[in-house]
Amino acid sequence: VSELEELLAGGDELPLPLDEQGSDKTSQEALSDDPIRTIYLKEATELIAQLSQELLNLEKEPDNTEVIHKVLRAAHTLKGSAATLGYTASRDVAHSMEELLQMVRDGEIVLDIQAIDVLLEATDGLDRLCKEVFRSGSEESDAGNLTVRLSASIDRLKKGVPQKSARDAGLGAVTGIEQASSDETDALREIFLEEARG
Repeated sequence: VSELEELLAGGDELPLPLDEQGSDKTSQEALSDDPIRTIYLKEATELIAQLSQELLNLEKEPDNTEVIHKVLRAAHTLKGSAATLGYTASRDVAHSMEELLQMVRDGEIVLDIQAIDVLLEATDGLDRLCKEVFRSGSEESDAGNLTVRLSASIDRLKKGVPQKSARDAGLGAVTGIEQASSDETDALREIFLEEARG
């Protein structure tokens, strides 16, 4: 059970949304007056829980395409729901997650521990934003740092900067293809030509 699910099940002990403070309504009664927000929060809770679990699974099996597709679908669905209701911070974080995961799915980049950690941090950020929506009816945190970190992860992985993979953690292996520098490539070419001439 996630922290957000506990909030939704907390009844009278939960804080009222700001626009309901001063009324005689309980938190659940106030929330029941906004069925669209209720549906969003319940769906978001399930999707965030799925993201957390599947990302942990991805740490163990970074090449598991089924898990990658599950995480991608969850991020895509959450992005759409947040965009529909105008929760722009959640939309932007989920979109950045989706962008990274699409590139993994398409084989453009390879996940490593650092990237999965950033995805997990983004998931925690989505959970925090959802709790804010429950409490006040709107997002209050600035999630820009999460989108920046996700974009930076994409750039790093596209450049092939070596990092330990989740699969080979502790074995000294790295993910991606480590490309030789141009100087190394030229040196190898010269050696090959010399051997060919001989």
